[in-house]
Amino acid sequence: MTRAPERRWSIRARVLTGMMLLVGLALLTAGTASFAVQRHELNERLDESLTRTVKEFEVLTDTGVDPRTMERFKHAEDLLYIAMQRTLPSPKQGMLSLVGDEVRWTAPDIVNTRLEDDPEFLEWARSVQDANHIRLGTVDTDITTYRAVVVPVSLPADHEHGAFVLAYDYSAEAIANDRNFMIYGAVGASVMLVAALAAWLVVGRMLDPIRRLQTTAQQISETDVSQRIEVSGNDEFAELTVTVNEMLDRLEGALSSQRQLLDDVGHELRTPVTIINGHLELMDPNDPDDVAQSRDIAMDELGRMSLLINDLVTLAKSNRTDFLQVEPAE
Repeated sequence: MTRAPERRWSIRARVLTGMMLLVGLALLTAGTASFAVQRHELNERLDESLTRTVKEFEVLTDTGVDPRTMERFKHAEDLLYIAMQRTLPSPKQGMLSLVGDEVRWTAPDIVNTRLEDDPEFLEWARSVQDANHIRLGTVDTDITTYRAVVVPVSLPADHEHGAFVLAYDYSAEAIANDRNFMIYGAVGASVMLVAALAAWLVVGRMLDPIRRLQTTAQQISETDVSQRIEVSGNDEFAELTVTVNEMLDRLEGALSSQRQLLDDVGHELRTPVTIINGHLELMDPNDPDDVAQSRDIAMDELGRMSLLINDLVTLAKSNRTDFLQVEPAE
């Protein structure tokens, strides 16, 4: 009993799956690279803005004068107050001033990012303020993530140390970047769906000659090989269709020749058998001359049959590759 073939994926399904995997990988790679580049640019932009503000604060510290006394700043608290007045935070930026461990000045009420309302951030700012080092870093709290800078303030005439704290709400700044990535993902998914539909139609159209070949092969039987596949287009499938049609032509010719040969052989073998059978039926077994004559006729007809059988054997061997022994002629 012939075992039924196992069910496998169709060519269309395999081509479509491979194409979708390739397109998906390309979109994922491009999206990841774009996301990384945008996130890097965001980090650079925030750090550049914080660094620029720090430089402005250093210029104010080195060359600025107190508007009330028109002299150089003597108290860290006064310097921080003027610096806070001259600094305009961006929409997602907050600031405050520390004198010792106390929050002395905060941003105006119109500023949405309230650093003083985040205890974890304040704890970090107090822990990193140092009289000699500016600290730039990322702070994760339960409320959000900050990209912040802490600038220490220490004046020779003031025994109190302070710090100017400026921070971006990094999570809020990254939302736009994340939103762009989500839009990219949605567009990529839509592109994959459209590509899948287009590929399904295109591959189906490409495989149409294969389906016609399968249908034609199923219609071909031992007695009817006249079916042919319609040739359309001028691609590799069209060439395959022409090749299969030519093979069917050769097969039909071979089958026709085989049937003609069988008809001829049947006719040739039937004649001597009929002759032998007729003479044996009419032979008089008691007449030695009639027996001898019938014997001679039967031997002649059997000889003809033997020659015909030898010719058939030779014809069958003619299809073998070693039928002819080619040798160089002298």
